[in-house]
Amino acid sequence: RLLRPCCTSAGGKVMSPILVLLSGGLDSAVTLAYAIDSGREVHTFRVNFSSRQSPREAVAVKKLLKHYEGRIASHTQVECDTPWLQDHVLYDPNVAVVSTETTAYREGDIDVPKDGLVVPSRNLIVLSLASSFMYHRMFRTLFVGFDHFARTGSVTPWDTSKGFMDLFCRIVVGANYNYGGPSMQIESPVYGLSKMQIVKLGARLKVPFELTWSCYNGFDKPCGLCQACSARLDGFAHAELVDPTKYLTPEEFEKKLTKGKRK
Repeated sequence: RLLRPCCTSAGGKVMSPILVLLSGGLDSAVTLAYAIDSGREVHTFRVNFSSRQSPREAVAVKKLLKHYEGRIASHTQVECDTPWLQDHVLYDPNVAVVSTETTAYREGDIDVPKDGLVVPSRNLIVLSLASSFMYHRMFRTLFVGFDHFARTGSVTPWDTSKGFMDLFCRIVVGANYNYGGPSMQIESPVYGLSKMQIVKLGARLKVPFELTWSCYNGFDKPCGLCQACSARLDGFAHAELVDPTKYLTPEEFEKKLTKGKRK
């Protein structure tokens, strides 16, 4: 049987490594910085979906890994092909997310259901892959950037709640009953925090915000209009900090919609 990897704090206390889900977004970057600041051994894990923003997120992850070089023990990326989602709002190359309620087709605007931006079972897929990695490596602690914060006009997914995470951990124990190893625990340093509070926490941890990607669209620059961009901009504004991200101007965004380009 493999021994569980561990590291030792200055006080001599043995601490197990942390696996961080790293998407390249603001919340995951703050979560990574929090894990590194804890002094424990940190590993990162990314599931690469084929959504429009995936290439931009991949670039953000690469930049973050470079920034924290020497402080991350290892990085693992898993390719996850989901062809049945190619007509989903966040995957369809002919669609751009304009706001929480509306997307823009090249042929015109359409309404999106309240939960239209939710990808079916996405977090379940990501957590399942991460749990398999953790059990094989004998890791115990997974850090995720789930804020589970209720925002006006948007749905708070239950699959980011503590109830869901606790239930998932119990299922994982049963699924790996014959495999052995430590019980899995999931922690979110940003849980229950508003975007403003997450930005402030990131600022204290000196997170390189300019390296992160929050946009649902896959243009060369964030659109500044989608739900993710709006929440980010709102967070920086309320934190009274400047977002270093360079956004598309309204004219640039309209031009890309008209030409249907994402370069």
